[in-house]
Amino acid sequence: MPTSAMDSQQILDTLPQLVCATDPEGSITFLNRGWYQYTGRKPTADLEALWFDTVHPDDREQVAQAWAAGVPTGKAFEHRYRIRSHNNLYRWFDSHAGPILKKNGDLAGWICSSVDVQGQMDAELAARMERDRLNTVVENVPVGIVLAEAPSGRIVFGNPAVEQVLRHPILPADSMDDPVKWPAFQPNGSPVDPKDFPLIRAITTGKTISGEEFLYRRGDGTFGWIRITASPIMNSEGQIVAGIAAIADISPEKLMIERTLAAESRFHQVIEVSFVGLQIVDANGIVTYMNPVLRRMLGYTSGEITDGRVHRSKLTPPEFSSLDAHVEDQLQRNGNCEPYETIYLSKTGTRIPVLSASTMLRNETGTDTEVASFVFDLTTAKRSESALLQSEKLAVAGRLAASISHEINNPLEAVTNLLYIIGLEPLSPEVAQYLKQAQAELGRVSHIAAQTLRFYRQTTKPAPMKASDLTDSVISLYRSRLHSANIHLVLDHAEHKTLIGYASELRQVLANLIGNALDAMNAVDTRILTIRSRPATDWRTGRKGVRITVADTGIGMDQNTHDHIFQPFFTTKAETGTGLGLWVSEEIVTKRHGILSAYSSQNEPHRGTVFAFFLPYSE
Repeated sequence: MPTSAMDSQQILDTLPQLVCATDPEGSITFLNRGWYQYTGRKPTADLEALWFDTVHPDDREQVAQAWAAGVPTGKAFEHRYRIRSHNNLYRWFDSHAGPILKKNGDLAGWICSSVDVQGQMDAELAARMERDRLNTVVENVPVGIVLAEAPSGRIVFGNPAVEQVLRHPILPADSMDDPVKWPAFQPNGSPVDPKDFPLIRAITTGKTISGEEFLYRRGDGTFGWIRITASPIMNSEGQIVAGIAAIADISPEKLMIERTLAAESRFHQVIEVSFVGLQIVDANGIVTYMNPVLRRMLGYTSGEITDGRVHRSKLTPPEFSSLDAHVEDQLQRNGNCEPYETIYLSKTGTRIPVLSASTMLRNETGTDTEVASFVFDLTTAKRSESALLQSEKLAVAGRLAASISHEINNPLEAVTNLLYIIGLEPLSPEVAQYLKQAQAELGRVSHIAAQTLRFYRQTTKPAPMKASDLTDSVISLYRSRLHSANIHLVLDHAEHKTLIGYASELRQVLANLIGNALDAMNAVDTRILTIRSRPATDWRTGRKGVRITVADTGIGMDQNTHDHIFQPFFTTKAETGTGLGLWVSEEIVTKRHGILSAYSSQNEPHRGTVFAFFLPYSE
C-alpha cells in the first residue's frame, strides 16, 4: 500500500467512529480498528460479507437500498441502522457516507462514518414516553389545566377537564386583559379584575398562587365554586416563559361544607336549648364542653369550661367512686353505658339527683378520645315522687278520717239518746248544767264528724252549692286551730245565684287557701282572717259568677315568691310543704273556667295576702 494510503488508514484507525471505505461501486475495501473493536470480528477476505453480517437483520434491506440509491448520485447520503456489538447487543448508529474524489474529479470511492446514537435515542424515547404520559395525565386528570405563554398571557392550551369544570369551550385570551371574558367573581360578589386572575399574577410576579376560590358563572348559566392554583414556568436561566393554572370544581365540596355546617348548627341549636344537659370530657378528664342547661344546673360559666378549669372528678361525690369506675369499665368494653341514676355536685356543693348516659367519641383513626354524657335533672321527678307519696299518705289519712267519722256516728247517736233520757229525770241544778255542757260538746263532736265525712266524700256529678256553705264546711275543720292561734275570723257573704260544681274540689281549694293564710300569720301579732263572697263578672269574657276572697294579715310575700307560687313543688315551708297546694288549686279553678289570683304586701299598714278566685255560674 502506498505511504499516503497507509497514512490515511492510520488516521482512520485513530477515529472513535466506526469507519468503512468502499470502491466507487460501494463495495467495502476497508474497516477501521474501531469497527473491529466494537464488533469483535477478525479481518477476512470478504469484508463486504463481514460488515453486512453485523447489521441487524431487520435493517439490512433498508441499508442496501440506501447504498443502492446513494451511490449512483455521487453525493453524500445518511441513514440509521443497528450494528451488533462484540457482546451480541445491537446499538443504533447514524451513518454518513461521502464520496472520495480524484484530483480530476472522478469518483475514487466512498468513506462511511457511523456514530453511536443509542444513548441519544434512549433519551429521546424516554422523553417521548414521558411526554406521552404527561399528555395522558393532563388529558384525563379531573382538574382543568390551562397554559399561557409569557409575557403576553396568551392562552395556548387547555385540557378537556377545563370545559367539564366551566361548562364552556376554552375562551380565547390573547393578552392579559382578555381574562375578563372569563366570568369569575370574588366571594363577596365583585367581578375579578383581569390582572387578579391567579394565572396572570403567577406570570407577572413569578410566584406560585395557591388555592384561591372564586364564584364562576358557568357556560350553562349556573354558578359554581372553583379553586385556582397557578405557577410560573421558568427556563434554565430563570426567565418566565409561561404560566400554568389548575382549576378545580369545588362546588360539591362547598355544598358538603354548607350541609355539614348547617347540620352542626342545627345540632348546636338543639343542644343549646335542650332541657337535657350535655357534657364532653377529654382523655385527661377535663370537661371541654357543657351546654347551657348543664352549666345552669351546676353553676359553671362558659369561661370556666373553655379554660379547662373543670375536672370530671369534681362532678360526683367521693362515695360514688365505685359507680364511676363501673361506668368507666362499661365505656371501655362497650363504647357506651346504660342510663343510670347518680348524684352530681354543683359548683357550690349542692347535690343534684340526675339520670346519666355516656358514649365514647372516636377520632378519624377510630381511637376513643372523648366521652359524651347526657345528664337529665331528676330533682323535679324526685320531688314529684315524694309529693306523690305524701299525697297518697294524705289521701289514706283522709279516707281513714272519713271512715272513723262514719263509724263513730252510731255510738255518738247512742250517747246522745242516753244523755237525752238522763235529761228527762229530775236533776240538781249543778248536774243539769254538766249535762247541758256534755250535750253541747257531744253536738260539736257530731258536727265535726259530719263535716269531715262531707269534706272527703267524692261526688260523681256536679251539684248546686253556695259559697257560704262551702266556707262553713271548711272552717269547721279549722275552728280549734283558729281558737288556739287567737285568730279573728271575719265571714262576709253576699247573696248570689247558686253555683253548680263539685263541692269536694272547691273545698280543697278553700282548705289550701285557708291553711296557707293560717301559716302566714304565725309570726305576727295582729291576726285576722277574712273570707268574703260576692257576685262578680269576668270582664275578659263577660261571664257572670261569684268571687271568693281569702285575706290574711300575715307576713306577706316578696316579688320572687309571688312570681313562683303557682309553680309545682315551689314552697316556702321547707320540709312541711309539698309545693303542690296552690298549683293544684289553680288547676281546679282553671278547669272550672275560673281565675285564681293573688295580691300581697310586706309593708305596713297593709301587710298581708289576698287570694281571690272567680267561678262562673254554670250555664
